[in-house]
Amino acid sequence: MTDRITEHYQENPEGARLVSDEDIRGGQNRQAPGKKSAGSAAGKPDKSANPSKTDKSTKSTKTAKSAKSAKPVKSGKADGAEKAGASKQAKPGKSAGSDKSGKPAKKAENPAEYDESGEQSQSVKTPSVMRLVEERAFSENQVVAAGKSLIPVIFCSSLTIFRKDFIIMQFYLAPMEGLTGYVYRNAYHKYFPAADRYFTPFITNKKMSSRERNDILPEHNEGMTVIPQILTNQAEDFLSLTKELREYGYDTVNLNLGCPSGTVVAKRRGSGLLAWPNTLDAFLDEIFSSCDCRISIKTRLGTTDTDEWEDLLTVYDKYPLEELIIHPRIQKDFYKFTPRMECYRTAYETSRCSLCYNGDIFSPDDFQNLCREFPDTEKVMLGRGVLQNPWLIGMLRSADPAGGEASAPDKELLHAFCEDLCAGYACVISGDKNVLFKLKALWIYLGMSFTNPQKYLKKIKKANRLAEYEEAVDALFREQELIL
Repeated sequence: MTDRITEHYQENPEGARLVSDEDIRGGQNRQAPGKKSAGSAAGKPDKSANPSKTDKSTKSTKTAKSAKSAKPVKSGKADGAEKAGASKQAKPGKSAGSDKSGKPAKKAENPAEYDESGEQSQSVKTPSVMRLVEERAFSENQVVAAGKSLIPVIFCSSLTIFRKDFIIMQFYLAPMEGLTGYVYRNAYHKYFPAADRYFTPFITNKKMSSRERNDILPEHNEGMTVIPQILTNQAEDFLSLTKELREYGYDTVNLNLGCPSGTVVAKRRGSGLLAWPNTLDAFLDEIFSSCDCRISIKTRLGTTDTDEWEDLLTVYDKYPLEELIIHPRIQKDFYKFTPRMECYRTAYETSRCSLCYNGDIFSPDDFQNLCREFPDTEKVMLGRGVLQNPWLIGMLRSADPAGGEASAPDKELLHAFCEDLCAGYACVISGDKNVLFKLKALWIYLGMSFTNPQKYLKKIKKANRLAEYEEAVDALFREQELIL
């Protein structure tokens, strides 16, 4: 296999790129401020260079994108994201940091690695990289250490070797109202493979309520990277909340433009604001002009029709988003039907924003299908899939060659998680009925992980006291098996 890869590289130098430390550590802002990528008019990668991508240049809404400046990198970013030296990931078939002829440009950081013609020195094509490729020996230390000297990464679809082999995928836990508050996050983080980021259920008040404040308190979220989510259409309220969140140490927030709830939509909040792109544009202009936090957006494709999507993308591309998290459904879909992947592809091929995919990832097969269709995907947000199968992030990491092995689902561990969750809610919520309301909502999803759970779930649903609930749960774990 090594010989085949080496031969492919020698015959197809344009099919390789150079990956630096920042790339390997998963830095989110790949484009250096003020530095243009090859084939870009103003810092945006030239997607037309990839023949697999559809040419959108004929559309008027996309014409202006080529004149936009590179996304600024704000100070205070975490490891990898704060470094401005790594350019955005190039698509297969295009070298990062190359001139229009496709030849690698000389790197100022390490000119000794290039000969006088600008071609990469043979000494840089280290056999150790080939060994890593062949053996799939991708511990983080190995990859990062190798990244200290620029590594040639081979793109060869026939060998199914993708960029993700060397860039560790990031997994996020989605915000789910009433389900993924700090009690759940702490229990989940204790027992299962950790998410890279945890997003809080949305905050709606101009000034946080005691419940909302408890959810974001640093002492309630130790050891986790937590991103507070805000649901509003008023710039004044958004700025007031971000100022308060700043006092608790948060420098990144998420704007909810995805909630499909009828009561939320009726107030032109969540996905309801998507029907008013001009109002949305004015709102974003005001908050980005005044807010000193990094802002990401979680969005749907529109409210009633996917025809709204390209106009929304044009609005999003005007602003320096931390990332754009896309759930490819319209508001009217709620969580029904198949995600509209053709619309996600439009963003994937044309948007200047850093993208995160969200929607209907329930298994390693779902994840592999996503990566096969969109090989440059670096971030995935998971919601219902994790509630149903808490081991899912670990399973997906193992499906990523750089992610390592996943631990096998363990019924005893899951039982301990459920007991901790019950005890955690009982400590912060008064009354059996209120505690059970939280637990019953979770079992709508978790029950699907067992063989023949129906009669036990009925008992859980009918339970009016914690003792009845615990008896039904114990019987389920004792008499049924996991099917994950």
